[in-house]
Amino acid sequence: MRQIRPPLFLISVLLAGSTLGHAQGLGTIAGVAKDASGAVLPGVAVEVASPALIEKSRMAVTNESGRYAIVSLPPGIYSVTFTLPGFSTTRRDGIEMLANFTAQVNAEMKVGGLTETVEVTAESPLVDVQSSAVARAVTKDIIKEIPTGGTMYQLAAMMVGVAISGGAAVVDVGGASGSPVQSQLSAHGGAVGDEVQMIDGLKVGNMMSNSGRTNQTLSPLLFEQIDVQISGHAGDAPSIGVQSNLIPRTGGNDFHGTFLLNGSSGGLQSNNLTSRLKALGLTDTTRLKRLYDVNGGFGGPIAKDKLWFFSTGRYQTNTSYIAGLYFPSDPKSWIRAEDKGRQAFDDQFLWDFTTRLTAAITPKMRLNGFIQVQHKWWPHWTITAATSPEAVGRVDWPGRLYQVSWTWTATDRLLFEAGTNYGDSSDTILPRPGEINGLGAPVRIVEQGGTFNGVAIAPITYGPFGLSTYETPMHQYGSRASMSYVTGSHNFKVGMDLQRGFRTRISEHFSNDIQYRTQNFVLNQVTVYAPAGTYRTDLNYNLGVFLQDRWRIGRLAVSPGVRFEFQKESNKAYTAGPTKYAPARTLSFPGADVVRWKEINPRFGVSYDLFGNGKTALKASAARGVEQEGINSADRLHPAVALATNTARNVNELTYPVGDPRRLNNVPDCDLFDPAANGECGPWLTAGFGGTMPIAQQDPRTLSGWGVRPWNWEFSTGFQHELTPRISAGMTYYRRINGGFLVTDNIANTAADFKEFTVTVPTDSRLPTSGQKLTVFDINPTLASGQPFNATTNVRKFASDYGHQYQHWDGFDVTSNFRLARMTMQGGTTFGKTMTDNCEIVRQVPEVLVNALTLANTPEEFCHNETGWQPQFKVIGAYDIPWQDLRFSTNFQSLPGPGLQAGVIYSSADVTPALGRGISGGGNKTVNVFDATTLFGDRLYQLDLRFSKIFKVREGSTIDANFDIYNSLNSDAALSETTTYAGINGGAWRRPTAVIQGRIFKFGMRWDF
Repeated sequence: MRQIRPPLFLISVLLAGSTLGHAQGLGTIAGVAKDASGAVLPGVAVEVASPALIEKSRMAVTNESGRYAIVSLPPGIYSVTFTLPGFSTTRRDGIEMLANFTAQVNAEMKVGGLTETVEVTAESPLVDVQSSAVARAVTKDIIKEIPTGGTMYQLAAMMVGVAISGGAAVVDVGGASGSPVQSQLSAHGGAVGDEVQMIDGLKVGNMMSNSGRTNQTLSPLLFEQIDVQISGHAGDAPSIGVQSNLIPRTGGNDFHGTFLLNGSSGGLQSNNLTSRLKALGLTDTTRLKRLYDVNGGFGGPIAKDKLWFFSTGRYQTNTSYIAGLYFPSDPKSWIRAEDKGRQAFDDQFLWDFTTRLTAAITPKMRLNGFIQVQHKWWPHWTITAATSPEAVGRVDWPGRLYQVSWTWTATDRLLFEAGTNYGDSSDTILPRPGEINGLGAPVRIVEQGGTFNGVAIAPITYGPFGLSTYETPMHQYGSRASMSYVTGSHNFKVGMDLQRGFRTRISEHFSNDIQYRTQNFVLNQVTVYAPAGTYRTDLNYNLGVFLQDRWRIGRLAVSPGVRFEFQKESNKAYTAGPTKYAPARTLSFPGADVVRWKEINPRFGVSYDLFGNGKTALKASAARGVEQEGINSADRLHPAVALATNTARNVNELTYPVGDPRRLNNVPDCDLFDPAANGECGPWLTAGFGGTMPIAQQDPRTLSGWGVRPWNWEFSTGFQHELTPRISAGMTYYRRINGGFLVTDNIANTAADFKEFTVTVPTDSRLPTSGQKLTVFDINPTLASGQPFNATTNVRKFASDYGHQYQHWDGFDVTSNFRLARMTMQGGTTFGKTMTDNCEIVRQVPEVLVNALTLANTPEEFCHNETGWQPQFKVIGAYDIPWQDLRFSTNFQSLPGPGLQAGVIYSSADVTPALGRGISGGGNKTVNVFDATTLFGDRLYQLDLRFSKIFKVREGSTIDANFDIYNSLNSDAALSETTTYAGINGGAWRRPTAVIQGRIFKFGMRWDF
């Protein structure tokens, strides 16, 4: 107990007496009041008012330097009023407040009476001269007017510098991709796992991996704004990755709502199966089957000025045919043949309900509540062109999220806030009803690809659904609390945020506990499995405590900060019982603490108002962050995961002589329970299968103490400038340095146990290394210790134990923003490149380049990599045509293509001349013959268009009739390609496995009332 007291003590101190709060990511209005001579005016009463404030207005008083600041303002349109006895009242209207933005509003007050009001007309500020943060605002107008699929990821990825991960599925055309749950955002070389998602400043997520993403898919009608911060993070930021804060709509004193309906179908889509794709072996492309979204939102007062609500409801479905994938004509046949009349499809369904409540408990105290209830199901979970439809399962996500936050403006200088939430992100993965699943069904087969009967075949997995079924209860809890003391010159903030939760993995049953691997439909490997059973991992706490200040000295704003991190993960007691292929396994493990990390992360930023007029800012920042994780380590090191729950063994179907019925019968003719080589089967490739020794361990030094987590520093410097009152531009340089790397070392062997040899790359002009010799490794059949080659005791250690490892990213953003009378437009370009180097490591730990279990290799020559400059270009805009109430809007992106690879398959006979023997364990060896930073696939050019006719129903009520054209250029860009190079001329290598969907015409209607 003594070890957990420091974090708990800090929590109790911070929460005591409700002493904390400042709504993370909301806006600030700040400035200075002067008289006509330029002298500063202390004691000026400053009032900001907006319909967005349930308390109607907020007050501040200028300090001795004439400065004021009013923080934690939700997005909306504000007026600012300055009053001081002996001077005329000064008011400025129409200030648009964005989240994570400081609007500088100054006043020059004239001598006169308080009853005399001077109204100042000026545009809303475009440049934040007081903050070093780099943030992009996805406003409600952008959400309404710009053509997108409507998910939070797609909306955020429109912003310059932001990239969306998750493979080909994330390249969306008009919503056809649905709402992929594995997407995450990154920027400027940051890890995708470092993204943080928030709702109203409270972190949300799940207990999968880094806990930075959520399975929830929120309605676009819910958002008032999405604030996307990509750099310049202060101490209150849990991570220095992309931070997305979703700010829901709040209702108001008048009833209002929105109804949204849109959809499309296969008959409204163009064919983009071009001659180029046909030449690559495609016979069809991914195409739409159906898509529609029914969405409504309504809000208003339950009690005026006291209690507001806003609710949304939604039903969405989308189905797309998968390019090049068909249902099998006979799902029980060994040699897979396709029914060309039944193209496989991916289908997703979603219903969702949300409610937000906003209550004014007192004129200075506000309470927000948020509830989301959602059910999402995916009948063909993880289907791709490389997985046959009968081989996938169905996943269900019955998501729930409940949240409450509290704000108290104690004085004009003191602000307290706190909040807490609970999320249920449980999921269930089961076989599809009616498919060929269950024990006794045909075996699951992983075909490596090649050439069969003179026809190139691509790699594909077919047969029964997966190897295990899962039920995964996941529950997570979050809270935050902070206190801000704001004087005008200073904005001091202290606070904490906390996440905890657990995940239980229930995998008692198997759909099938054996899997075959084939090449050209000839068996070459068999894998057997033993289910892990039920186990639980816990995030006991992920606590951050921070202090930060923003200090204004003349034109200079300095923002120092520091964040202290404390994290603990643990496992519950676990028992692994016997299974079919591990009949003697009866193991029990006690619960255990896994990690106890502590970190200090400094943050610093400066911003300088170059000319003193609030129109040009020079900015720089430096921030340290650590790799984000929820229960990664506890999960990876749990006995259920660390134990060997499967083992493969190579099979030689030519072992028996011609005429023997066991020859080429595609059955492993051996005793699968005997770990030694027997019959036509080699030995177990995982020697510890079914045993008591974990095959994955971790150096205790990496699991506890100060400063042991993988880290990264981000540096930025740049400028923003207001060219005219409605146009701004900027440029920023970024550099990210990663460190604290870990490496997995199999301590059962040493570097001397590996033999170096060369392979010759096939002669093919398409291969960047055509005809070259590359250096690879193979482990010796018997280790120096006398153990067999497959002896495995993997230990994750600090890479610095073996040498230096490097990873840097350098790049620039160039941006512009136009807010003209009838047109809004923003966009720009990002240029970036990455350098990685682990050459010193691989010389000490060759297994970094060799996967003994899959026999996959990376040549030693590729230990140092540098990408070229990879430019991105993005622009979004809307133009109100001055005729017939028409609007035109567009969304354009030009993105780099995927990095390519070629995995050439070398048999034992191929490498024997160079190696002097066959491959250890038999089988074949796959070598990636060029690095993924060398050759890239198709650059994506995607232009989406929307034409809108606005019908004015009555005052405050309009109907937008939308006609959208997605992928209007009908691009045929390949989003992913076959990486296996096997068979005649490489077989199906570079055959696209996913292609952007063709041009989609989509009709929609939005009624705002």
